[in-house]
Amino acid sequence: MGQIRNIAIFEQPREKALTLGINTLSDIELFALIIQSGGKNNSVLDISYNLLHKTNGLEGFLKYDYEKLLEIKGINKVTAIKLLAIKELMLRMEHLRVLQKSHIRNSEDIFQMFRMKYLTKTDEEIILLILNHANQIVKEEVISKGSVSEVNIDFKILFREIIKHSCQKFILIHNHPCGDSTPSKEDIYYTKLIKEKAGALDLKILDHIIFGKNNYFSFKDHSLI
Repeated sequence: MGQIRNIAIFEQPREKALTLGINTLSDIELFALIIQSGGKNNSVLDISYNLLHKTNGLEGFLKYDYEKLLEIKGINKVTAIKLLAIKELMLRMEHLRVLQKSHIRNSEDIFQMFRMKYLTKTDEEIILLILNHANQIVKEEVISKGSVSEVNIDFKILFREIIKHSCQKFILIHNHPCGDSTPSKEDIYYTKLIKEKAGALDLKILDHIIFGKNNYFSFKDHSLI
C-alpha cells in the first residue's frame, strides 16, 4: 500500500468522506482518519491496515489494551491513547444501546447487554442490577472488585441501595477473566446466602450470572436460585 500523499486526492479518506459521505469509508479508512498521520516508511493507511490485520477486525480491536497497541508497527503512544478513546466510546455506546431495552426477559438479555463490556476485562468485579416491577433496570452499580469469595460484601449496603430505589428485585453479575463461567463452590454458597438474607427483607434475587469469555452461566437457568 502506497503513501497516502501518492493516492489520488479524491481517493484519500478525508476527501472521500467529504465528497461521498463518511458511511462510504472502509474500516481501514475510518481508522486512518483517527490516526491522522503516518511515518517515513508507512502511510496512515498502511498503519490502519496493520492495525486491523493484527487485531483481526473490529471485535479483535476491542480486546487490545495500551501495551498491545504499541506492538503494532506505526502506532506510538499518542496514537494508542487515541485508539483507546475510540474503543471506550464504542463499548459505552454499545452498552447504552442495550440498556435501552424495555425490560429484562431472561439471562440472554443480560448476556447481550454486558457481552461487550466483559470482552476486555482482566479483573474480576461484581455488578448489582436493580430492577423495578416491570423488570426494567433502575440502576447499575459496581459493588465490589474481586470474586464473590474474595470480597466481603456488606449486605446492609447492598440491600439498602435496592430499598432506596423503592425496588424489590435485583440481579448480580460477576465475571471470570480466566474464561470459564462455571461457578465455584464459593459462588454457589454466597449466592444462596445472599438469596436467604434478601428474602428476610422481602427482596428477591432474580438471577446471578457469571461471564466467561463470550459465554455465561445463569444460576436461574440451572435451577440454582
